[in-house]
Amino acid sequence: MLNGHTLFLFALMLSSFHLRLVSSCENGNCSNPIDVPLISKLNAPLKAELDISVLTGQLKELIKQEVKASVSKTVKDLVRQKVKLATTNIVKRVNTAVDYLQTNNSITMSTYIHELKETMMKPAFSAFLKNQINPFSRSDILKFDDVRINLGGHYNPKTGKFTAPKSGLYHISYNLMGYEKSTVTFQINKNNEAFVYGYADGSGYAMSPSSVLMELNKGDQVYIKHRTNRRERVIGQLEPSFFSGYFLQPL
Repeated sequence: MLNGHTLFLFALMLSSFHLRLVSSCENGNCSNPIDVPLISKLNAPLKAELDISVLTGQLKELIKQEVKASVSKTVKDLVRQKVKLATTNIVKRVNTAVDYLQTNNSITMSTYIHELKETMMKPAFSAFLKNQINPFSRSDILKFDDVRINLGGHYNPKTGKFTAPKSGLYHISYNLMGYEKSTVTFQINKNNEAFVYGYADGSGYAMSPSSVLMELNKGDQVYIKHRTNRRERVIGQLEPSFFSGYFLQPL
C-alpha cells in the first residue's frame, strides 16, 4: 500500500514530465515541439521529439514523381498533336497530288506517247508504179500508187504527195524510166515551186535516178511533176521507177 509521501512524490514527477518535440535542425534533420496533454486535470502536457525528416524526403519524392508524370503527359500530348498535324498535312498533299494526276494523267500520257512515237519512229515512204505504161504530160503529178513503205502514213498515193510531219532534214530519192524511146521531162517540187529538174533522154528505156537533201518545215509537200507540154510515157510495174524519202534529223 502506498503511503501519503509516495503519492505526493509520484504526482510531483508527473507534473514535471513532458513529451517534448524540440524545434531544431542538425545535418538536415529537423524537429518541432508538439505538446500532447496527458493528464488534463493536472494540466501536465506530455511532450516528445518527433523526427519529420523522413516525411519531408517522402513528400519531396512524391512531388518529384507527380511533376515528372505531369510533364511526361504534357510532352506526349504535344507530340501527338504535332504528329497528327503533320500527318494531316501529308494526307492533304498526297490527295492533292492524286487529284491532279487523275485529272491530267490521260492528257499527259497521251501527249507523252505521241511525242515518244514521233521521236522513235522516223517518217519514211517508198512507192512504185503499178501500171507498165504511165502517160505523163503537161502539169501532171506522177502518182506512185504501189506503196511498199509508208511509216507514219505521210505519203498519199492518191495525190502523189509526201507531207512532212515535222520540220527537219529529209532525204528524197527518185528514178524515172522512159518507155521505149520516150523522153521523160520532170521536176521535184517543194510545195508549188520546183526544187530540182530531172530528165531521161529518148535513147531507149533511159533512166534518170537521183537523190537530194531537202530542208522541210512541218506541212511542206514534196512530189514529182511533169514540166513540158510533150506527151511522154513512164514505165512501171518492173520497178525501175520509184519515189521514196525519209526523215534524217531535226534542225
